Amino acid sequence: MGKVLVLMLAGAVLAACATTPVAWMKPDGTSQLASADLAECRRLAADEMWRLGWERSWPPRFYDPRFMPPYYRGPRPFWVDFPLSVERERALVDFCMHSKGYRLERLPY
Repeated sequence: MGKVLVLMLAGAVLAACATTPVAWMKPDGTSQLASADLAECRRLAADEMWRLGWERSWPPRFYDPRFMPPYYRGPRPFWVDFPLSVERERALVDFCMHSKGYRLERLPY
């Protein structure tokens, strides 16, 4: 147990040291504008993920099962789609920021 804890701690320290700080940069943008655009992109991505989650659960539970389409199997547990939904939301934020002209660039140390 002690060796596993030491290895996990060493891995965490190594991962913390290996990260490169990045920020969204735009040639004619300021940091305040980038923060505002990032907040807007995160809000839009969260709205889109909510919409996608709602559509996935269609039809609602109060429908009579005899009238549901044959492909509907019922609601899935949240842990089935959670990693994929986080990845999709991040991709939506990235797409939004790229469409506004931003690029992820490394920050100087």
